[in-house]
Amino acid sequence: MNENVNRSISLTMLMIVSFCLPMLGALDAPAALVDDKSRENVPSPCLGADACRGVDAGVVYDDAIDLTEDFSFGYSNETISYTGEMNASGYSSSADTNNDMYIIDMEPGFGITVNITWNGTGSTYDQRAYIVSIGYADELTSYYSGAFAYDYDYSNYGNAVSVSSFDGHSDLGSSGNNYVDFPVDLMGDEVAIWVWCYYCGTSYSSNLNYTMNVTTWYGDAGTPGDEMPETLDVILDMPDVPFSWSYQEGTFELDGTSTAQVFITYCDTWCDPETRLDITKPDGTVDIWDPIPDFFTGLIANYTDAGVYTVEKFDGFGDGGMGLEIQVNLGNFSGLMTITEIEMEDGISGIVGQSDETDVYAIVIPENYKYNLTLEWSDYTTDLDLSLYTAYDEVNGPSGFFDFSYSSFPEFIQLGQTEAKTMIFAVVEYYSSTSSTYAGYTLSLEAAPGTPPPCYNQDDGSAVGQGVYSGAGSDASSATSTGSIMSDDEVINTT
Repeated sequence: MNENVNRSISLTMLMIVSFCLPMLGALDAPAALVDDKSRENVPSPCLGADACRGVDAGVVYDDAIDLTEDFSFGYSNETISYTGEMNASGYSSSADTNNDMYIIDMEPGFGITVNITWNGTGSTYDQRAYIVSIGYADELTSYYSGAFAYDYDYSNYGNAVSVSSFDGHSDLGSSGNNYVDFPVDLMGDEVAIWVWCYYCGTSYSSNLNYTMNVTTWYGDAGTPGDEMPETLDVILDMPDVPFSWSYQEGTFELDGTSTAQVFITYCDTWCDPETRLDITKPDGTVDIWDPIPDFFTGLIANYTDAGVYTVEKFDGFGDGGMGLEIQVNLGNFSGLMTITEIEMEDGISGIVGQSDETDVYAIVIPENYKYNLTLEWSDYTTDLDLSLYTAYDEVNGPSGFFDFSYSSFPEFIQLGQTEAKTMIFAVVEYYSSTSSTYAGYTLSLEAAPGTPPPCYNQDDGSAVGQGVYSGAGSDASSATSTGSIMSDDEVINTT
């Protein structure tokens, strides 16, 4: 499907332009297009802590140590080990003597895992010494503020903690916390690592040196490797907001061909005895959870019958404390993109190459939205393609081909307005390259509200539930005689 005249002409012109560019002399390639294989390794000889730079890693962006050039971002996972030290003279959660900050400008299609180890003397507080967190470089200002997650070990006594953009804090720490939903697709953004020695320089512990192992790994949509995990679409979201509430209600509808999964996403320390959940099914029967165990999170029910379901949350004290999501399994894909009335944009990143030529994404668009897709990558000597389909199954792959962009850099597809909630499937394909066997990319979705369909014939005045409002109904009478107009004292029944 990639063989066409326009494509051949475009690729020929691209090769001509590529050949001629060196002749222009003064015109350098944009920084984003520079081959990432030119990155330098860790300074050698090592200049000492921190991270072989011979300087202390600060606690603000301008003073953080930039590790970007240490990583090659090749089509493999890469781990680099660093040493760091603290020079604390007392407890502090913000001083640069107790905290170190590092930054890495990631490439699209890559995630990060950070592991911190140290040599505790065996005392309880030595083994509780370190906390590590990660977040976006322009947002992370402490181990928790702006963080995706942090990891801290209060009781495992393993002298190790770890965080990842894939699944947040690890089991190494007994007291970590996740602040966002995982996995986090970094989309090639700049990431910060925060290392804090909680007890360094205090009467409980001395200043302990640490080892930091940083791993960059390739993947799609924030998931390591070339995986196609179960993809869930949230059809009803009822978080624990606002701060206090006593009753909340929501509805969702199934068509009988899919399964809805009910997940409790948050339950506070007073869920038992304060919180109750009712779900009224299409047949009128009610499933009740009263109470829900304290701190419980996870799956509580599955529903498949067609019809409308009503979800009711109750809190006996009136201060809230429970959140839930209703999710539908769409199948196994590289990732999911969707938009809402509030979020009109979405994006995803991945990597394709000679050994993994295609990635498949599910895209869900609500009714009456116009939207477009943009596929971008940094190396103009590599050719990636974007194709759209109406259906996909795991055995036969995509079907119902209806649009494409093959010969552009970047690739771009503009689509018209949806008439109903729509799911399509985007295939990103590695086609060829003169310089690389792989390419990281970003796929961006932008949408804008459309206009409702015209109501030339909309069954004006029909009984509830009987009107045809798609434009194919019967219009009300347009009589012009005043004899058809009711007097002022007559009541018009609009039921």
